[in-house]
Amino acid sequence: MTDARPKVVVGIDGSESAEHALLWAAQEATRRGATLVIAHAGDVPDADVLTDETRHEVASEVSDYGTALLQDAVDIVQEGFCPVEVNSVLREANPADLLTELSAEASLVVVGRSRHNPIERLLLGSNARRVADRAHCPVVVVSDEVPTTGGPIVVGVSETDNGRLAMQMACDEARLRSAELVAIRSWPDIAWAVSGIGFPLTTPLAGIEQAQQRLLDEMVAATRSHYADVRLTPHLSAQPTDIALTSVEDAALLVVGRRRTTAQISRLGPITSWLIEHATCPVMVVGGDTAQAEAPELATAAVAEVAS
Repeated sequence: MTDARPKVVVGIDGSESAEHALLWAAQEATRRGATLVIAHAGDVPDADVLTDETRHEVASEVSDYGTALLQDAVDIVQEGFCPVEVNSVLREANPADLLTELSAEASLVVVGRSRHNPIERLLLGSNARRVADRAHCPVVVVSDEVPTTGGPIVVGVSETDNGRLAMQMACDEARLRSAELVAIRSWPDIAWAVSGIGFPLTTPLAGIEQAQQRLLDEMVAATRSHYADVRLTPHLSAQPTDIALTSVEDAALLVVGRRRTTAQISRLGPITSWLIEHATCPVMVVGGDTAQAEAPELATAAVAEVAS
């Protein structure tokens, strides 16, 4: 008989951000009545250039470290989160590949921010970004900062399919926590795209702002019809999107959608990628096959024409 309970998967690697991710995931598993799955990928570096004997020795050391790491994590969770059922997974694999595989049967994957320095992240990418880009369920990236609890949920408002999924997930998270939901739409980036770089501004900024306010009002009205019990505060921001989304004090969670719905080189987009690497609060990435249910019929109208 299969376990019908949802699963919250968390990846650990011994880093400080992974420890924060573990505790955050354990709290979420408790909140959701889910099974917590703690995963560690004991990847053997440069395995192809090692002799069979050396590779076996290194793999044994990696396995021993992973086993001890997982046992410590299980003990921490069981001591602090008694009601949670805990399973562990140890695999010789790439960390992002393992978490992506486990995401197929999970309702949520939690991962700490990469330990790489900025140059290494630029050259090699980060496991957190790879998982958020490829996972089959929503992914939460937790930073080195201790996550805030009890604060508002923040969502970036977009009329795209993934934007509507992000709104739905943010409402679900706000309802789950009995928290306020702050829905933010930023219009300066849109105005910049409309005016173009080095081209004369043909559309009045006031008209663009008014059109964005109407779009935000329509999406919020549609959302409230499905989530009347959620305290939803809309905000049209005059700040760039990345600044606007990280400006809410003591935010407990920031929810954003993938930029694209289909497989591309990257589906995250520059803003979501930046938030994963820089936001101090946990960031939930939603989109495409990360959705667990159909989004409500939120407003899909394109930006209204404005007088030139």
